[in-house]
Amino acid sequence: MKKYTELWDLEKIFKGGSSSSEFAEFAKGTESELGKLADSWKVLPKLLTLDSMKSWTEFVLHAQSIEKRTYQMISFVECLLAQNVGDEKAYQLLSRSEQCDTRLKVQKAQAHSLFAQQPDSIWDQLVAQPELEGIAFRLNIDRDFARKKMSADKEMLTEELASDGYTAWGNLYERIAGRLKADFEEDGKSVSLSMGQLSGKMASGDRSIRSQAFEKMESCWTSVKHETGMALNHLAGFRHTMYAHRGWTDILTESLHLNRVSRQTIDMLWRVVAEESKRLKPYLAHKAKLLDIDRLAWYDQSAPVGASDRVFSYDEGCDFVISRLGAFSPGIGEFAKYAIENHWVEAEDRSDKRAGAFCTGMPFEKESRIFMTFNRTFNDLSTLAHELGHAYHSWVMRDLPLMAQDYPMVLAETASTFNEIVVANQALQAAQSDTEKLYLLDVWLQNASGLMMNLYARFLFEIDFYDNRKAGFVAVDKLDKLMLKAQRKAYQNLLSEDGYHPLFWASKMHFYFADAPFYNFPYTFGYLFSNGIYHYAQNSGGSNFSEKYVQLLRDTGRMTCEELAQKHLGVDLTQPEFWRNAVNIALSPMELFVELSAK
Repeated sequence: MKKYTELWDLEKIFKGGSSSSEFAEFAKGTESELGKLADSWKVLPKLLTLDSMKSWTEFVLHAQSIEKRTYQMISFVECLLAQNVGDEKAYQLLSRSEQCDTRLKVQKAQAHSLFAQQPDSIWDQLVAQPELEGIAFRLNIDRDFARKKMSADKEMLTEELASDGYTAWGNLYERIAGRLKADFEEDGKSVSLSMGQLSGKMASGDRSIRSQAFEKMESCWTSVKHETGMALNHLAGFRHTMYAHRGWTDILTESLHLNRVSRQTIDMLWRVVAEESKRLKPYLAHKAKLLDIDRLAWYDQSAPVGASDRVFSYDEGCDFVISRLGAFSPGIGEFAKYAIENHWVEAEDRSDKRAGAFCTGMPFEKESRIFMTFNRTFNDLSTLAHELGHAYHSWVMRDLPLMAQDYPMVLAETASTFNEIVVANQALQAAQSDTEKLYLLDVWLQNASGLMMNLYARFLFEIDFYDNRKAGFVAVDKLDKLMLKAQRKAYQNLLSEDGYHPLFWASKMHFYFADAPFYNFPYTFGYLFSNGIYHYAQNSGGSNFSEKYVQLLRDTGRMTCEELAQKHLGVDLTQPEFWRNAVNIALSPMELFVELSAK
């Protein structure tokens, strides 16, 4: 009898799935609240004074309550679509949810513009009100950012157009990607696999399986490259036009604001990565030798080396993750057990699921839902630990106001990657043979090369693509060339000559996120930030590190990245020392990997 179920519980959120009458009623209530917010805006005094401060406070709190509702709606629908990409009713619910979200964004754009017009002295009194003090940071950054935008009427129009503009292009891409399937030959049988399932095949120990999976994926993406290229171009074109009217010359302006980080910090991050990633050369070379090839190709990167006799059932995988996290921090381990036992995780292997993994919050239940596909490998354990880290991050913040829980993308990867590091370290210590150690070291260094090379290539590509897009539509052949150029630079030409992935621009959904521009550096930032925290835990954390760690996580929605690092770690992120220490942790298994692979 199974100990844990591989299916999540969405019925607790809204009964009935995409046909849920509870969801329909909730959506109707949200639409009603949006109408009330619009009415209160009409009578809200446009000048903030001591007399109007109560009305302003009520308006802000009302907007926050609606933000909580739209977050719940979109999270739920995303779960429905992830578990079944063919759920047509869910697409309709997504449209309704996004319309609510757009209405709120339009209202907030008006409010933020009004915030920007108020004198500093009276504004400071407003955010010092007991009801708003907990979300003062969020209100202040929204106000400051509004001063860098267009007039309120133009920002409102932009938000309204975005629903059928670049948001729609992003949704179209997801639908195209979700429907792609390929016939795959294995063990004398032909099966239809999704892109996510094909991606999983590239972790096979059989190179013919890996190369077939890659070729099938390339064929699928080639069949839709003109459609995905159109989506990417129009999404970028919308963004360029919007930024131009705002007077922004740096393509990263919005992303830096959303991530609450400075350009100086990001430039230092990539400078250190570019300098230090050459240290991965021995790893890539020795791995190629172990695979009996001259150089790795793209589809060889996830190939296992060494050996692990362990094939994990879902129960075994869950117990492994729970025990390893608990050995480092009892609190994290107890939480992981609670989340799994209470059916927060969707892990079943099905062809109708979307690819990838994610964690999303359900703020009314103060719970999360984790999506992944469990294929019984150590990588799946790492993915489970990663997504449980996201859930833990939300869990320790659950009593804070919603706006204070809104941490940026760069810090969203903090707890998730930290969990991965803990599980990897614990697994390595428990390894019972050199071949198993080699396997685990490879998984660790795969992660390092992915975050320091693959993600760097994505960043370089997007910078180059957006620069080219200024002059007009970028043809798909040009997109291929830009991607190859970025990959060769990031990988320092260490892959085989024909071993790159020119269609990566089409297959990576992150390039199509309308609400999260440049969703590449947040992963590397979060990865190295977590490694930096682990370095701190080993060298300066002391016996009460777990408590300090929780406090750091709780502050991620209440200060900038630089302020957070200075307060809780005592480091300056604009300087190279912290990032170099983080890289040292990330590449710490290198020497042992080379030693064992030489045997």
